[in-house]
Amino acid sequence: MRKRVVFTQDYTSLGMPGSGGVAAACYRAGNYVYVTGQTAFTLDGKLVGVGDAAAQARQAMENIKTLMEMAGGSVADVVKLVVYATSSSHRAAAQPIIRGYYPEVLPCQTSSVMKGLGREELLVEIDAWGFIDDARTKKQLIYAHDDGRTAAAGSGGRVADCYRAGNLVALRSQGGWTLEGKAVNVADPAAQARQAMENIKALMAMAGGGLPDVARTIYAVTERHNRHTAYPAVGAFFHPGPLPAGTGLIVNGLAHPESLIEIDTWGWIDSPEAKKRVIRTHDLGPAGMPGNPGGQAVQCCRAGNWVFIQGQVGWTLDARVVAVGDPAAQARQAMENIKTLMEMAGGKLSDLVRLVVYVTDRDVRKSTYPVVRQFVGDLWPCGTGVVVKGLAREEFLIEIDAYGFIDDPN
Repeated sequence: MRKRVVFTQDYTSLGMPGSGGVAAACYRAGNYVYVTGQTAFTLDGKLVGVGDAAAQARQAMENIKTLMEMAGGSVADVVKLVVYATSSSHRAAAQPIIRGYYPEVLPCQTSSVMKGLGREELLVEIDAWGFIDDARTKKQLIYAHDDGRTAAAGSGGRVADCYRAGNLVALRSQGGWTLEGKAVNVADPAAQARQAMENIKALMAMAGGGLPDVARTIYAVTERHNRHTAYPAVGAFFHPGPLPAGTGLIVNGLAHPESLIEIDTWGWIDSPEAKKRVIRTHDLGPAGMPGNPGGQAVQCCRAGNWVFIQGQVGWTLDARVVAVGDPAAQARQAMENIKTLMEMAGGKLSDLVRLVVYVTDRDVRKSTYPVVRQFVGDLWPCGTGVVVKGLAREEFLIEIDAYGFIDDPN
């Protein structure tokens, strides 16, 4: 399999702090399609729907529809949506619009309320993962549920909890709800984490794998102190093996008002021609993270052509914190780490197809995005940039998630 850029955009005129230059809006890599976070900007750079979250969600979905068609598929080929909104009310306004594009089954979805997006005017951002079937490989809906029972604002109808798309397994973010829609221990982050992990375990089994096949996770909590009990509960499920490559965020809210933690998951189930292997791990002991479960964590995993990298921050690969108070230097260290890990996996920075940049204040973008641009060169990969309430440690001002795709030889 080989990747190709489907469409690019010039961000220079969009007025986002720190942004500028050309970025990929869509990549196709074999059967897989990744669409960069779409907002109220049309594909030719016009801002629409100011003050109207529903109109912004509609524009974002129209962009996704167009880009999926450019890639050779359709909006029905999306298996996972990641939705960022700047308030619960904006999420509630966006969800029925998104649902309108999927009258039968909504793709697997993660939905978080963030402190902000790239510009004050932006209320909703949506990125998408797609899989275009061919005669040899078709995506499978593994499990879906009726979302009306969970009473999340703006929700309703059938929602996918798990798709298998070739070797990749895409899961809906899981929290303190059973797969049948029953809430558990609404005030207990550890109990919610355990329920989320039980769901992930069950869904991975339905897809033909297990917890050792989890390749990437994102943990979102509503308060940093929730990590103290939730993270050890998660760690117990992966013991004695290493934790998968992951990112830990503190967000303003989750899909359900009772949710204290949600876990977003991607899995990879080996086949004879596409196996995963751990490229590098590190010891969590020196990391100093609240709720640190101890043991080892994966920093980089190669799964077939894909490379999944742990969220990188202002510390070295052996967990030595650098550049406290200096966001640009933290971004430089994060990108140096990503460069090293991609090379260890057999690739290079130009093999990155997705970057997600989390900052703790929009102004942090001004000094950090030019640094990232120095590493990625003329073409910024598909990506999303959001403002979060916090990262794992108070000292961290920026965290960068990186996903790579290394082409097969000619």
